[in-house]
Amino acid sequence: MPSSPQEIRKAAANAVGNLVRQQGDIVPWSAISAGFHFNGEKILFANKARGIFKPAQLTDSAALSIRTSRPRIGRHTTWNYNDELIEDGWLRYCFQGDDPNNADNRLLQQAWQHQLPIIYFFGLAEAVYQVFHPVFVTKYDPKKLEAFMAWKPLAEFPANDHLVLNDPSPALGLRTATNRLHQARFRANVFAAYDFRCALSSLQIGSLLQPVKILNQRDVYGVPEINNAICMSVLHKAAFDANLIGIDHRGAITVSPLINEPRHATLAEQLGRLNGETIALPKAKAFRPSPDILAARFKLFKAAQD
Repeated sequence: MPSSPQEIRKAAANAVGNLVRQQGDIVPWSAISAGFHFNGEKILFANKARGIFKPAQLTDSAALSIRTSRPRIGRHTTWNYNDELIEDGWLRYCFQGDDPNNADNRLLQQAWQHQLPIIYFFGLAEAVYQVFHPVFVTKYDPKKLEAFMAWKPLAEFPANDHLVLNDPSPALGLRTATNRLHQARFRANVFAAYDFRCALSSLQIGSLLQPVKILNQRDVYGVPEINNAICMSVLHKAAFDANLIGIDHRGAITVSPLINEPRHATLAEQLGRLNGETIALPKAKAFRPSPDILAARFKLFKAAQD
């Protein structure tokens, strides 16, 4: 007996929740494209060829997910879409093509008319997405060929026909949202550069990875530079921030003798083996840490050992 649309949407919600718990909210396309299994069938979350997607098993004529993409890291081109985080909690999504009544856009219209929750895979870097769920289409504008999405509970938003922040300073809310988006893109770019692996341990559990700034210098264009970052597990980030491990200009790791104190026995077991090893670098030379930045940070590490 075929599964009902409600059952499939509930299963998709549970599956995407598990995906985020495992990967974190920034997910590679390889994990998304694997889909999920329900009642003995494989069901896709999304299709890389189409931005608005409904799997064949879903019979309610509304989208299950929408997806936007971004170009390759470092490629100096404009984004593929004008989709953007426009206010804290709001996203704009541009229709597919210039016909609001084409099959894809009708899937989005149905999600709006019936207020069905959908999954938004928001492109941050090439084949890297931030997951928003549940997302509701709160405004559908066929004349402007765009829709607006709310990714907070609808009770937290004002009337659907106006985009108004409760904050007395809308500019502040927009700036906060933009900063969050910049940080998300930074994380996505670093994760993609390091192939979603910790550079020190090769750990691949996305929810336990962090992009770690080497130096807290001013960001260029509001977005942190990949060359001033390394992908680390939360353990290695904490040790690096505390100057218990240092990385020189060649990428060689030095472990602080401070971890040899009896109270750090467990930490010494985890970190001691790294001494003299070299971090795994991105395949693309353009994304590797700057030797000058590493050298400057290593001086701070050495000074902290005195």
